[in-house]
Amino acid sequence: MQSTNPTGAVFSPDGRWVAYYYSNEAGTRALWAQPFPATGARYEISTDGDSHHPLWSPDGKQLFYVTGPDQFVSRSIRTQPSFERGNAVRISIRQLLLRPPFFQRNFDVTPDGKIVGTILATSSGQPEAGTPTAPQIHVVLNWLEELKRLVPTR
Repeated sequence: MQSTNPTGAVFSPDGRWVAYYYSNEAGTRALWAQPFPATGARYEISTDGDSHHPLWSPDGKQLFYVTGPDQFVSRSIRTQPSFERGNAVRISIRQLLLRPPFFQRNFDVTPDGKIVGTILATSSGQPEAGTPTAPQIHVVLNWLEELKRLVPTR
């Protein structure tokens, strides 16, 4: 039986499709896509048991989603002239922290198709042993003033 509350819904970049997941009474998650506005048609994307957190690629031709701990998948999607899904392709992202579906999605896809997300950390805040060291992010405030100081205009 399908849940009456599909969750994790995301719109395709063109706004004409929505992907979402739901849990049945046994707790199995399935991923679906359907046209928007709804026409009554819906298409199964995955029934890999724990599929959740769908995310469309910037061009709308792929759907990324989590299928379990440390398991990330990409699937090609074609919506015209009819809906078709390609084979699931596993993506290695062990260093990303993939939380259960009741948490927010903690990864995204950049406009050039690169996947970015949260890095695993221990309770001390340090990366988990064996996890590649993550690049540091530096936030620079008042950068224009710093630039003026370093490169004075004549």
